[in-house]
Amino acid sequence: MCQELGKRIKKLREDSGLSITKLAEMAGISKGFLSNIESLKTNPSIQAVEKISRALQVPIENIINMKAISQELDKEWIELMMKAKRIGIQKEEIREFFHYELWKQSNKNDLY
Repeated sequence: MCQELGKRIKKLREDSGLSITKLAEMAGISKGFLSNIESLKTNPSIQAVEKISRALQVPIENIINMKAISQELDKEWIELMMKAKRIGIQKEEIREFFHYELWKQSNKNDLY
């Protein structure tokens, strides 16, 4: 379990475009500790995993069970969402876009 955890944290960090130094700083943990987690040399406490999940802005469940998430979304969708996050698109903006697209689709039939 802990080996998978370190690998998942590293993947999430890399997908977010963060260095070990930056993520450690954001999470309030030492760079060496984060490096040891990612290189599978130490087991993080649940508190450390919580700090890392907050810094990555992902639910802790994503770190603990990323396999289930990757089965639901293909790699291209995950990369697209990570890119949107990096450039500053907020969740609410994406929700508004979905609502607009649904509205357009429902009104499309009314126009014809």
